[in-house]
Amino acid sequence: MRRGCGKARGGLPGRTPRRARLADAASVCCALAPDTRFLILGRILQGVGASAIVANTTALLADSFPPERLPRALGVNATLISATQAAGPLLGGAVTNLWGWSGIFWVSGATGLVALGWAAHILRPDRNSGPSERFDLAGALLSVLFLGGGALALTESGPRGWTSGTVVLSATVSLAALLVFPLVQSRRRYPLLDSWLSVDRCRTMALLAAFLTATLYFSVVLVMSLYLRRLSIWTPCPRVSR
Repeated sequence: MRRGCGKARGGLPGRTPRRARLADAASVCCALAPDTRFLILGRILQGVGASAIVANTTALLADSFPPERLPRALGVNATLISATQAAGPLLGGAVTNLWGWSGIFWVSGATGLVALGWAAHILRPDRNSGPSERFDLAGALLSVLFLGGGALALTESGPRGWTSGTVVLSATVSLAALLVFPLVQSRRRYPLLDSWLSVDRCRTMALLAAFLTATLYFSVVLVMSLYLRRLSIWTPCPRVSR
């Protein structure tokens, strides 16, 4: 395997170890959180670090493996992702039942330290990668407003109703961000979304299908966990009666 860490969209892959350290430190902060406010803040930081890692995984693999071994590396990566998604809820429930909710974050932090040590041994910055693209901060903020506002509107529409001020405001912000996003992207030298998305319909539809699939999948996981916990009054890892 080649040692290297190239660039991808926004120049973030070269900074991925720093994002990984952020996610790992945020996990420890979540485990030590004294109340809900600090826990939410820690989760936000954890999400920022984790999102940079997940978004750049393919770029890191493409830069670290030669072309003849890249398909196998991508296949192993996809297999491990599917396996962890299936085993994660079960193992997470067991850890929560044994060590409490903070145990999840301690395990995450310990796993992150192992991954950081391994990455430090395998990956090395590529000094010949050339100048990196500037990060599209405006596009990232608009995407956060669009997704966050939409998620808040959908979440609060149940208990508050669609006519609630919070729901209407969050939905309006989400819609406004969605309308402004393509205008901002057309004026950026290094946009968050490449311009070929407007002409390559096949690839655009494939990415849209992947986005909708991921959205539906994670929505079901969240709703199902809340249903089993609150309505069915299940513990995170129920004991099997003998």
